[in-house]
Amino acid sequence: MKTPTPAEYRQTYLEAMSPHVPEPILELGFLSKAGLVNSYKADALTGKALYQISPLANRFFHKQKKQSHAKTVSNQLVAVTATSVFLFDFIQDGQPFTVTQAPTEWRRATIRVTAEDQKKLSQRIHVEFSTGESLEFDINRSAGPWATFNEPMRDLLMQNP
Repeated sequence: MKTPTPAEYRQTYLEAMSPHVPEPILELGFLSKAGLVNSYKADALTGKALYQISPLANRFFHKQKKQSHAKTVSNQLVAVTATSVFLFDFIQDGQPFTVTQAPTEWRRATIRVTAEDQKKLSQRIHVEFSTGESLEFDINRSAGPWATFNEPMRDLLMQNP
């Protein structure tokens, strides 16, 4: 079976999110929990060290991590409209994406988004709310056709509405 392209996934995500978003979606992309890539690197190093001691321990460690990751929301699929940002929980469990609950909504007029310098695998962004609250997320990068998937979303988030 052919793996869908980023453009085909983009269309699938738009179709799933659009009924839950009251205005046209201008851009979409993914935000992940801050530090997610670094935690994956640490897990890989731990697994490698365990393998040196016991291949069975390594296998058990990776099985537990895989099960935990499949049940944990560490990514948000984001839809940016002219007035709002909608965040949908995204669990990578091998199933097609479906909306299972109402998204979190941020009014764009009440947030300011800034980005740190791009690193090899991720870019940290800061979301500051007019209430004084702030949150951090990562925009992850990968090789090949997915390398720039999130950049249009990031650029739009950083613009004032």
